[in-house]
Amino acid sequence: MDTETWAAAARPSRDALINRITHQIRQSLELDQILRATVEEVRAFLGTDRVKVYRFDPEGHGTVVAEARGGERLPSLLGLTFPAGDIPEEARRLFRLAQVRVIVDVEAQSRSISQPESWGLSARVPLGEPLQRPVDPCHVHYLKSMGVASSLVVPLMHHQELWGLLVSHHAEPRPYSQEELQVVQLLADQVSIAIAQAELLEQARQKAQQERLINQIAALVYSPLHPETTLTTVLEQLAAGLQGIGARLRIHFMGADTLCCHGVQPPASYDTWLQEQLGRAGGAGGWVKMWSLSHLEKWPELQEQMKQTPIRGLLVAQLAWNDQPVGWLSVFRGAVYQETHWAGYRWFTQGDPRQELPLISFAAWRELKIDEPKAWSAAEQELMSRVGVHLALSITQNQLYRQLQTLNARLEQEVQERTAALQRSLAMDALLQRVTDQVRSSLEEAQILRAVVQELALGLPIQGCDLCLYDWASGQATVRYEYTSALPPAGGITLTLADYPDLYRHLQGGQAVQFCHLPGQGWIPRREGLTLLVCPLRDDQGVLGDLWLAKPAAKCFDELEVQVVQQVADHCAIAIRQARLYQASVQQIGELERLNRLKDDFLSTVSHELRTPITNMRMAIQLLKTARAPQKREQYLKILEQECEREAELVNDLLDLQRLEQGSKTLHLEEVPLATWLPSVLEPFLQRAQVNQQRLQWQIAPNVGKVLTDQGGLERVVQELVNNACKYTPPGCSIWVTAQRPGPQQVEIRVINEGVEISPAEQERIFEKFYRIPSGDPWKRGGTGLGLALVKQWMQRLGGSVSVESSQGKTCFTLVLPQGSLPVQTSPLAHNCA
Repeated sequence: MDTETWAAAARPSRDALINRITHQIRQSLELDQILRATVEEVRAFLGTDRVKVYRFDPEGHGTVVAEARGGERLPSLLGLTFPAGDIPEEARRLFRLAQVRVIVDVEAQSRSISQPESWGLSARVPLGEPLQRPVDPCHVHYLKSMGVASSLVVPLMHHQELWGLLVSHHAEPRPYSQEELQVVQLLADQVSIAIAQAELLEQARQKAQQERLINQIAALVYSPLHPETTLTTVLEQLAAGLQGIGARLRIHFMGADTLCCHGVQPPASYDTWLQEQLGRAGGAGGWVKMWSLSHLEKWPELQEQMKQTPIRGLLVAQLAWNDQPVGWLSVFRGAVYQETHWAGYRWFTQGDPRQELPLISFAAWRELKIDEPKAWSAAEQELMSRVGVHLALSITQNQLYRQLQTLNARLEQEVQERTAALQRSLAMDALLQRVTDQVRSSLEEAQILRAVVQELALGLPIQGCDLCLYDWASGQATVRYEYTSALPPAGGITLTLADYPDLYRHLQGGQAVQFCHLPGQGWIPRREGLTLLVCPLRDDQGVLGDLWLAKPAAKCFDELEVQVVQQVADHCAIAIRQARLYQASVQQIGELERLNRLKDDFLSTVSHELRTPITNMRMAIQLLKTARAPQKREQYLKILEQECEREAELVNDLLDLQRLEQGSKTLHLEEVPLATWLPSVLEPFLQRAQVNQQRLQWQIAPNVGKVLTDQGGLERVVQELVNNACKYTPPGCSIWVTAQRPGPQQVEIRVINEGVEISPAEQERIFEKFYRIPSGDPWKRGGTGLGLALVKQWMQRLGGSVSVESSQGKTCFTLVLPQGSLPVQTSPLAHNCA
């Protein structure tokens, strides 16, 4: 395909690209958004690895303000700052005077320049500047180390000055056709237009901001109430508007000498020195003068005193009316601490090898500006002058007379507006009173919150109200209560807090948020296309939830409505805390009652169980003293020994249970082969089962293998369960013990007995300390109620679990140990003893 054919084919794509950028500029006045769209479009058009916009600051340094990358072949430079020397002054001159475009082929080590065709002869490339020449080897090495094989640089102009550069980088050698250069140049021209528009917008914003500050100050200085307080507020707002650290107003008028201050103040000799300077300047109004600390060299004493304060710059306006001095106004600025990190600083911390050369190239990693004031701009001087005029008018009360004339004409209208505002305020007060009554009349959380959302939905001009409660453990907010007559229901909808970090950051800070919920934003479903006000339910302990109020998209919530909703939210937070504290108190009382019952059971059971062995031991000792026959003495000694063991077992059970609950019980882990170990634990119970006319059987699966556990603890658990089974199984019934491996990392041991059932209600309590099932011991076997509590604590300490099932005349206790070793195939092991 020849050049003309290719150009004809590429022209629709070029026109579409230019149209998109032009449309973006017309649709938005935000420069950042336009630049981002431009680099994305240019990168997509050229197909290169990286396109960026490099903007110069007044000192010549450059920052990458927009970037688009295709893949990861080249690193991101977005937000990085490069020193002024990174682009030589010779190159800047070519860009500024001739708007040359520079193409660098790193592989060929050549640089070529060209100009837009629209430029005339007067702006041609200067004589002696070749259109193509070799690239400096240092620059070639610099680009290669960054992974760049070819680059295209197009200047961005603004008011005939070099504003920045549009740069395209590619990791492979790439030529650029004349058609591509024309398209990129057209886009650069469009960006220059956008820059001009953005500057006009910024100027308009600054002007509007200045006008707002002037209006606020004017409204204050012409107010008849509390003149000293008003002037202090004026100084505070003026200092804030001019980014100062303090302000000072000295009034000399009609014999009055008044001083108003705000923030940091100069030394006492300042007013005398300033009065001398103003006297030399004359009494004309509107006189504005600025000084920095270095300008005070002629007055070394004042300069030295100033150094002892944070003040490093001052702006002074003389106040006068009808050529009569009224006073002077001063605003002070402190030192600016400005730290600029050059690009390699961040690369060094990231360790990107492609930025090793820039890391070495920038000898100074950062530039510091300390103990210097920020310069006063012309706009700030104009603002100071205008504020001075307003203050002069206020001090002489001339403007106050004019304001009164205007207020007389608007008095009737303002009365009507205030009457309406008063009526609305009364309605809001009534709404707040109803909410307060609801909070005070109940301690039921659901009842209070349901009434609150209803009051808001009916008392405010809204379409609906939703109330969400937070679950910080799961990081979710759920719509618990709602009231609406015009919107679909949203109850039960859950939002994940992490999905909306900006919103919930403001809510956690106690700030209400108002926004238009556009379709597709993913907030609360069924609330799209509405203006939403979200207000946190927050108290001194944190955020409990939020209120969502909805209005049509064309309307918004005014300040009074926001204040009312915030007050209602505060009431809700208090109500929730009170209700939850009440519920917690009720639960605590119930728990205390339960613990009191446990204590009584404990004292009754332990005292009985401790006294019984002691009583038997005392009787055995008395009988032992009087016994003469050796058989009797042997019998009494055996009774004494049994009762001592019984007493020691009870004490040991109590101590073991305490250690297990505190987590201080030491484990001795070892591999236990269940196939041989479990029968050794069960065999001592065979004789007892036969005496009780019971059948004790066990069956161990061939692949049960070994388990890594504390052998003594596991033995205690199995013995306790089998002992209970023997104790409560009726004569003629069976007891089964099984061991199997349900999974590769689990071992399961079951103890099953016939003839007895445990109700579901009792199943939840049998593992409690000292709890014994009422009427659950028909054979009067006795016990302390500690056995199953020890079983549960031991299993938790061993990393396992215990559960119980009881139905159809059988009860099954299941032990699950997760620390099973690899299965070992053995022959089936079973035992049956009738």
